[in-house]
Amino acid sequence: MLHSFILFIVIWATTVSIVKHVEKNVIVSNFTNQAILKEDLSTSNLKMYEVKGNEELSTYIKKGNKIIPGNTGDIIVSCDSLMDVSNNGFINTIVKSIISFYAGGHASLVIDEFRSFDCGYASSMYQVESTGIGSGTAPAILSDRSIEWQDRKEVIGFRAKLTAEERIELISMATSFVDDPYNYSFIFDIDNTSYCSDLVAKCFKKVGVELNKDSFATTIYDIITSSDVYISYYHFIDDKGIKHIYYLA
Repeated sequence: MLHSFILFIVIWATTVSIVKHVEKNVIVSNFTNQAILKEDLSTSNLKMYEVKGNEELSTYIKKGNKIIPGNTGDIIVSCDSLMDVSNNGFINTIVKSIISFYAGGHASLVIDEFRSFDCGYASSMYQVESTGIGSGTAPAILSDRSIEWQDRKEVIGFRAKLTAEERIELISMATSFVDDPYNYSFIFDIDNTSYCSDLVAKCFKKVGVELNKDSFATTIYDIITSSDVYISYYHFIDDKGIKHIYYLA
């Protein structure tokens, strides 16, 4: 009986994951197919593509030669897990593949310049993220996103239609998680703990944006396929090492 139940859960989770992977590919394709190559912004190692929109905020920030994804209140995600669980490279490869398929890689919430009693000052390059393994006793941290996302092969930025007041409320909620411990159970919603995509979902729920419609564990694919957000930034690095950046303008 137990074996049958476990088999059912595996089949169900795999089916749901396959469907969400297909949805993700369709969403990305629909976005990139609208893009126009910007020759004046491109180089031999970087190709910039503009998708016409009507955005109040830029969907990326330029810092020197770097293009930094996101702006105030945006979500940055990657589907490929970088989490190491062992000193054995083969085991890490298998575990990363499983995590990437079922849950995705990582998510963070972009914040702008602000000052708070708890966190002090943060620059416009910062994000709030919950990083898990290897982060000590306080995995929910402020970090510099100008470093975080540069070398990941595929990165997607999302945003919701928010007012300026809602963005402030979102940032306030995000920074309140700083120094909270990591939720290693993933499935269960435990007060004052969170994993990366869970933290993002909790912040957006505060401003009325639902990123987890199935009310189960919030995966990266839940964020990607949520109808309450839309793509604002996308990049991938091809086999020749050329980065292709698509941005909503």
